[in-house]
Amino acid sequence: NLVPFLAGKAAHTSFDFNTVPYMTMLGMQVNITPEMFEIRVFKEYCLKSPLNSTKAVCKKFLEEYGGQINDLLYYGDASGENNIAGKGNVTAFDDVRESFAYLISDASNRVLKRNPPILKRRDFMNDLLGGRLTYDGLPIVLLIDETCKELCKDLLKLKMGADGKKLKKKVKDKDTGITYEELGHTSD
Repeated sequence: NLVPFLAGKAAHTSFDFNTVPYMTMLGMQVNITPEMFEIRVFKEYCLKSPLNSTKAVCKKFLEEYGGQINDLLYYGDASGENNIAGKGNVTAFDDVRESFAYLISDASNRVLKRNPPILKRRDFMNDLLGGRLTYDGLPIVLLIDETCKELCKDLLKLKMGADGKKLKKKVKDKDTGITYEELGHTSD
């Protein structure tokens, strides 16, 4: 199903800062109706080289939706607030804040200080997908646009190992020789 962007609703963006196989950003919105609390994933950006950067996914998002957004919140991998090696006090989220400067305020930053444990995330997602979560008595429903192929693949195929961590199957790009984790970038 298609999940269209809803003009007038805040945009929620979430980042995973791997660059291989791609740089990841999800575009989402929340919509509360009398029947349900909707979490609407309307777009995924999984940009490969040479566009596999934070600035590039932000630029692409703004090209498509920037003129329709009044309020933007951002989330993502907590390690994105760590300094980038060799760049002084610069973090990956600095590029997010710079790119979205005219859309954000201090309240826009929703990045957690630490990523929640894998077990907790898994249980939350299973409860969400199983229809067991509510908000103010309303069922919470996750809607994902059919074009979000990588997110759907992660939700269907990502597994947890016996040690309680993600099974991080590594694959090697036959052209570049770079090894990377096959799954788990959009679901983070």
